[in-house]
Amino acid sequence: MFAFSREPQEAAREMEGVLFYLTAFAYIDGSFDRRERSFIQGFIQRLAEAQVTDTDSLRQRIKRDSWAARLTHVFERIDNELKEMWDEPTAEGEQAQSFVRSRIKLRCFEIFESFAPETREILLQAADHLLAADGVADPEEVRFRAELVEILEKASQHAEPQQEGEGDSGARSRVVIHPAAEPERTWRNHPSLTRLERHYPGDPDALDRLLAADLGLIERFTRRLEEKRDGHGGALAGYHRVQELAGRPAFLDGHVHVIPPTHPAGYDLTVLGDLHGCYSCLKGAVMQSDFLGKVERFRENPDDNPEPLLVLLGDYIDRGLYSYNGVLRGVLGLAAILPDHVIALRGNHEYYIEHEGQVYGGVRPAEAIDRLRPYAPLEVFQAYRQLFETMPNMLLFDETLFVHAGIPRDAELRERYRDLSSLNDSVLRFQMMWSDPSSVDFVPDELQASSNRFAFGRDQARAFMHRIGVTTLVRGHEKVDSGFEAIIDEPDLRVLTLFSAGGANNEDLPPRSSYRSVTPKALTIRYREGEVEIEPWTIDYESYNDPELNEFFASEAELE
Repeated sequence: MFAFSREPQEAAREMEGVLFYLTAFAYIDGSFDRRERSFIQGFIQRLAEAQVTDTDSLRQRIKRDSWAARLTHVFERIDNELKEMWDEPTAEGEQAQSFVRSRIKLRCFEIFESFAPETREILLQAADHLLAADGVADPEEVRFRAELVEILEKASQHAEPQQEGEGDSGARSRVVIHPAAEPERTWRNHPSLTRLERHYPGDPDALDRLLAADLGLIERFTRRLEEKRDGHGGALAGYHRVQELAGRPAFLDGHVHVIPPTHPAGYDLTVLGDLHGCYSCLKGAVMQSDFLGKVERFRENPDDNPEPLLVLLGDYIDRGLYSYNGVLRGVLGLAAILPDHVIALRGNHEYYIEHEGQVYGGVRPAEAIDRLRPYAPLEVFQAYRQLFETMPNMLLFDETLFVHAGIPRDAELRERYRDLSSLNDSVLRFQMMWSDPSSVDFVPDELQASSNRFAFGRDQARAFMHRIGVTTLVRGHEKVDSGFEAIIDEPDLRVLTLFSAGGANNEDLPPRSSYRSVTPKALTIRYREGEVEIEPWTIDYESYNDPELNEFFASEAELE
């Protein structure tokens, strides 16, 4: 048994780590039974007693009970967190049990890496007692323990990634991240979005007409992308760092947007993370940021106005109630009229597969396609699949990489990466729609290979980002209840997670959606002569749950 740190934040981290490990270990065989639960509750009591050094019996009992209550609260929260893992999206072909097992193993690895060797030994001993708590040493639990020990031993021997271009990034930009700002109620509307706010009608002929209009938007969006790509195929070949592209006009090579800053008055970027069918979040953010007004002012007087960009990080569909007909239609509509100002990137939910004459969502669950499938012909879903395949995966803007999730696996980087053109490699692009940053410095190959949704460490992020010449990665993919989190914030390395779906009272979400715990946020990024200011702000979705500002709330849905 060990005593927690006297520093409150560190003690909280240690508490969570210890209890997550034991609770996760109990779940690993798929059955958290009564005896295992009783063992952990007893362990909590022993942990609480170990924190109390007071000799007075009354004060001792009060402090012990206080610690026991705190630890029990942490245990209950972790128990719920592990249960929710079974609802996380998985890629086509990946079983939920395999995915959850890999996530638990990663989290346990992160916990062990954060503790001193003597604490690790105590945890392993506690796990051995837990193994026998239900009277049977389950083979799955024994195997899990052995795998974890093996990974820890290998990780202790790893060398920091030494990839080409690592070291001094040659950073020119100076970046400041401001505290999150509270929302300003906007109470504004705009016909560019209002005209698109239409439920799917119950009448088959009216539905066919609306679906035909949606297909027209898809065709217009993809045609614009092809126009941007024209003449730029292979433009990244032979270049190794974004600094080598300075001064060039913006271009699209395959699935990689490149915007080297050249506009003298600077740039004003509005950035949105996952929207997941929360149309009110999309509209609220566009209205709050005054993006459309900024575009109008720029077009009238570009010399004195920064160039505005709306950057969307993907995951437009699923989870919320307004996927195809709300968020995706709105994004495509904005991109159709403002193709030079809207950058719509692909998320992992924008991944469909076609098999034996049917189109399926490549992520489970896939609510958007499942809801519409009974009413729409196959050609509609084929068009969405082709749209998703056409969507770019990332944006290189100065020394910032915008992408849905993160970086590729080490193994595939060693095998497939050659220069910036390798960012168009289909395997690397797929992996950059799925990965998440870890709290550790390095995630071993074995853990990265265990799931499509794999993790990367601080050293791996630094090596990859410095290799291509960027210092900031802006990503979505991961639900963070605060809506924005600077996962890493160092002078030469920043990894920022942005989540723009959610809202405790958001009527765009099903009543029991886990996204209601999120305070959805957007980013404003201002770029002026190498000076970068990043400001997160809370999205005012509530104003756009109102029929006066959102046509979706002016009438009842007929199909959903």
